[in-house]
Amino acid sequence: MINSAGVGTWDWYIDTGELLWSDLSLEMFGLAPGTQMTYERFLNALHPDDRERISTAIQNTLERGDTYDVEMRTIWPDGSVHWAASRGRAYFDESGRAVRMSGAAIDITKIKEGEEELQRARAEAKAQAANFAALVNAVPALAFFSQDPKCEYMTASHYAHEVFSLPYGINVSMSAPQGERPNVVYYDKGRPLTAEELPMQRAAATGREFRDQQLEIRYPDGRSIHILGNAVPLFDDAGKPRGAVGAFLDVTERKRMEEALSLANERFSISLRNTPITVFHQGLDLRYKWIYNPLGGHSVNQILGKTDAEILERPEDVAMIEKIKKEVLLTGMSYEGEMTVSILGAMHSYHVNIDPQRDAQGRICGLTCASFELTERKVVEEALRQQRERAEFVAEGSDVGFWFCDLPFDQVIWDKRVKQHFWLPADDSPVTMEIFYSLLHPEDRERTRQAVENSIRNNQQYDVEYRTVAPDGRHKWIRAIGRTFYDETGQPKRFDGITMDVTARKRAEDALRASESRFRDLAQNLDREVQARTAELRSRNQQMLHAAEGLKELSGRLLQIQDEERRRVARDLHDSAGQMVTALDLELGSLTEEIRREAPQLGNKLESFQKLVQQLHREIRTTSYLLHPPLLDEAGLNSALSWYVQGVAQRSGIGIQLDVAEGFGRLPRDLELAIFRLVQESLTNIHRHSESKTAAIRLSRGDRAVSVEIQDEGKGIAAERLENILEGGSGVGICGMRERLRQFGGELQIQSGGSGTRVSVNIPVVNTPTESGVETVRTVG
Repeated sequence: MINSAGVGTWDWYIDTGELLWSDLSLEMFGLAPGTQMTYERFLNALHPDDRERISTAIQNTLERGDTYDVEMRTIWPDGSVHWAASRGRAYFDESGRAVRMSGAAIDITKIKEGEEELQRARAEAKAQAANFAALVNAVPALAFFSQDPKCEYMTASHYAHEVFSLPYGINVSMSAPQGERPNVVYYDKGRPLTAEELPMQRAAATGREFRDQQLEIRYPDGRSIHILGNAVPLFDDAGKPRGAVGAFLDVTERKRMEEALSLANERFSISLRNTPITVFHQGLDLRYKWIYNPLGGHSVNQILGKTDAEILERPEDVAMIEKIKKEVLLTGMSYEGEMTVSILGAMHSYHVNIDPQRDAQGRICGLTCASFELTERKVVEEALRQQRERAEFVAEGSDVGFWFCDLPFDQVIWDKRVKQHFWLPADDSPVTMEIFYSLLHPEDRERTRQAVENSIRNNQQYDVEYRTVAPDGRHKWIRAIGRTFYDETGQPKRFDGITMDVTARKRAEDALRASESRFRDLAQNLDREVQARTAELRSRNQQMLHAAEGLKELSGRLLQIQDEERRRVARDLHDSAGQMVTALDLELGSLTEEIRREAPQLGNKLESFQKLVQQLHREIRTTSYLLHPPLLDEAGLNSALSWYVQGVAQRSGIGIQLDVAEGFGRLPRDLELAIFRLVQESLTNIHRHSESKTAAIRLSRGDRAVSVEIQDEGKGIAAERLENILEGGSGVGICGMRERLRQFGGELQIQSGGSGTRVSVNIPVVNTPTESGVETVRTVG
């Protein structure tokens, strides 16, 4: 049924790049049935002027879920240009990532040609206006005359007789006897009229004039004409109606033109409605004469009759735009480009087309302009760029590779790190599951194959370690973590995941197993520690997998993972490694006493070993305190900040004043940690950049918010740098502050000048009294 309606269909699987078109869709692009399509081939088949616009529409559909509704020009292999309209939508997986896009297309070439023909007809109508007026004078109109109050007998002009196909001189009245009436029917707005309802009969019956009467005359063979005219009554000497006269013009062609113009205007309005496209005309004085779909916050009435200087705020914007428009008026050359201007206090980016408008003699009489709003796309592009940079940064730092497998087509996509893990060059050569298995160590193939099948068939977590073998016999240990994704019917469609090179860890495990027997207990403890760390790495890797599926909350999660990792590493160093080193110190002490008795000459050497172990214990404790102050969990934010401020003051020589409001109390652990990191980052910036000798930190707490203020008396932040920070283009440290505060709905403000810099933070909280009367705190964000 779709084919019979002239509608072609298409389906695009984004992960695999596969693009399926129906034969009718291929025909619209002048392609043979069965042609294998790709996204690049689709873009190349478009008119060069339409490629960027269509690519942008597709990108908006994939990123924001917009409805894909476009008209485009296609270039056929024979060089001819055709028009197609396409509409579609995107489908997203559980993480919000676009995985598929499908829709339908229809050939609108004839419609576009009709519209172009209408435009040509309008131009020709203007040029022929004088000829049409002369033609009206030369050719008689439909003129009617009746001296009968009932208009039962009516004479008419030659042209009227020609219209009715009647011999000249016979009765043409629709009120004549039934057999003598013209074989036509009069209609008014689709309703058939009786003889008494016709203008001539009504004028003769009422003595009133009936002007601008528009009627349709239909013939038995299906033809029809439209007439427009007036009927005026005739009066006798007593002032009573004695008949009527009427004159009507054949306006059939004008009626057709009006309907065509109305249809064209309706199509034009529909095509621009709810789109970021503005179309307008300006005269030679650059005043707006007509505008459709105004953007930027202005209404039509606020723009018509005005110039750009009366609408735009910044003189530099006015100068730029007026220079371009005057150049178009002077040279007759069209302009196309992008520009950014300030409108009602906000910056807007547009793609602009400015063309000269010409009259019937070809003289330039104004400008026709079209602008497309690019502001939102620019913001999205910048956000996407930042997210990609962050993802690449994470991948670089963690040596993690990503792989994606399209199960129905057995197509595997590996990034450059996965190919490094498998000793392959970083090229675009295809990979299949069988190639993957062939690159594994023979002893690991069946076990890995079973793990893959369990994940696909039983939806089990895929977490396996195997060896990859190089052509020269070398091998790496790789850990792979992944999962299977299913379609709406429950059929597996994708098998995606990550790989990590764990060769170093495997070698470390082998070294531990080769240790001497006297350290076996310690090795077993270390092995358990390795297993615990491996479990933590598995948890981190699972989080990394979720990050690969959706990068929207990557920055916040990275900060949370960093804090948790610092806390865990600090605790593990203090509890596990510290206890092991203490045990080793005790064992060495006991061993030293025994050796002093048995071999005094070795006592000094063992004693030096024991001192090194004690020094290692102190280093471990110091490192764990720097990673995560235990006071923060045990005594709270006030004690942790006092300890940290004292240490910074001693190391940097900066006089730091810490002022915590009385009764400040405890906050949720995550919030206390966020405030501690905020103060830590601020003091680090003061020490590195401000050259200030003093700093003040103030913490206060109200019923609904916690406030933090850090101020120095340094050289301040340069104006350009401060503007960049306020616009969100700051460095890693300030971005980290914002990300931490965003989790709690907090707001960061930075004020800087020649007398110093002040960082102010306001975090909304809610104090909830419990039954015991003690207040608990929860964050609002």
